Amino acid sequence: MPALISSSQARFLSRSLNTPALSNLRVLVTRPQHQAQGFIKGIEERGGVAFHLPTIEIVFASKEPVLTDADLIIFTSVNAVIGAQLRTGGLRNSPPLLAAIGTATANSLHKAGYTKILAPTQNGNSESLVDLLAPIIVPEMKVIIVRGDSGRDTLRDSLQQLGARVRYEQVYERTLPSGSDSAKTPEELWQLANPDIVSVSSDLGLDNLITLLPGRVHPQLFNKPLVANSERCMHRARDAGFSAAIAVANPPGDEGQINQLINYVQSKRQNFC
Repeated sequence: MPALISSSQARFLSRSLNTPALSNLRVLVTRPQHQAQGFIKGIEERGGVAFHLPTIEIVFASKEPVLTDADLIIFTSVNAVIGAQLRTGGLRNSPPLLAAIGTATANSLHKAGYTKILAPTQNGNSESLVDLLAPIIVPEMKVIIVRGDSGRDTLRDSLQQLGARVRYEQVYERTLPSGSDSAKTPEELWQLANPDIVSVSSDLGLDNLITLLPGRVHPQLFNKPLVANSERCMHRARDAGFSAAIAVANPPGDEGQINQLINYVQSKRQNFC
């Protein structure tokens, strides 16, 4: 005899089979302008509604980076790959070893034509990358870290402790956006979005969101669920005053965040039964 299910479970199963994964979920997207479209498309394809409020503006350096005379080049973000490609047109005389901070950065290198990339498959952060690289680091190994204008020094310091000679190549700057393409203020965009959940992709993006929105909006902001790319960002949000649920994408990036948005919607549907 087949197992019986309750009427509430039946209603839930019926809705799940016929309802898009993110049906009408209103998501505030804070990614930089040139990095948001894939994520927005993923939300909309699943029935969600995306509102874009960029909290970081990326300004690529005009000076060509020096990416020669190295045994290993490490890229700390997708923007680091883009910045190097923009200025050099490719990694001329690239070293035997290339590494990326995480899967999204590695995928960007793959798209640029590079196939042998060292990158952690989970927990895309400096600590995981150091663990991966530690067995191949030898004394006096020459390492270049391609990155933006700021960030943690954990990766450099850890590799130096292992004996490597490390230097930075800065290929972009992250600034507070000077304006919006929609001609609306950040507060007006926030009120228009009235989001169910907020997506942030970095610590700086979170900090800038708080800066861009006036204090009178902060009680609303801090009461919204959040999806972030790292536990570090989650703790930063808690320290800033966020009190609702915070989910961490694994892996970090578009795919991981969309999966967490789907988990959020499914948990709401189940609680509704």
